[in-house]
Amino acid sequence: MTLAVEKNPVQLFPSDVLLNRREHMDRWWVAHTMSRQEKLIARTLACDGIGYFLPMVEKRQPCKRRVRFSLMPLFPGYIFFRGTGEDRGSVLKTRKVASIIDVKDEASLLSELRQIHAAIESGFSIKVYPFIEKGRKVRIASGPLKGIEGVIKRVKGNYRVVLSVGLINHSIVLEVDASQLESV
Repeated sequence: MTLAVEKNPVQLFPSDVLLNRREHMDRWWVAHTMSRQEKLIARTLACDGIGYFLPMVEKRQPCKRRVRFSLMPLFPGYIFFRGTGEDRGSVLKTRKVASIIDVKDEASLLSELRQIHAAIESGFSIKVYPFIEKGRKVRIASGPLKGIEGVIKRVKGNYRVVLSVGLINHSIVLEVDASQLESV
């Protein structure tokens, strides 16, 4: 069952969780969740005051008489959170998490998450894409996505910029005009 858009948890808690500020012992973790438990974990984290990022996109849901939209996790089965070792333990105790992935390179993860968040906030159409590690790196030089870096792919004459989260091997793709791109 899906929730109406207005009944979903916020994507960022608190709203500045992706900033560089570091609390005394806080670090980033990735919770690999049980099936369809991402939003419940997000609510639990918010109630416990633990910062998280759950990237979600609006999807049209089939309905007989009306058009219905719901927010669905962009990376099903994953939620990114920031907290202490005790916070990690409390997330595991929810029994809604299969495992917790240790983040070795927090700066890289944070950079990737900021780019994903900027893409979501831009309102551009976002699609899940197979994970890409190699390719020609580009930066979007103008427009609302200015500064975002990714790997360029050309599909049917259109240019797409692929943004990846290496830690979980997932990617999304944004369609952009070639005139907005510059090599990195």
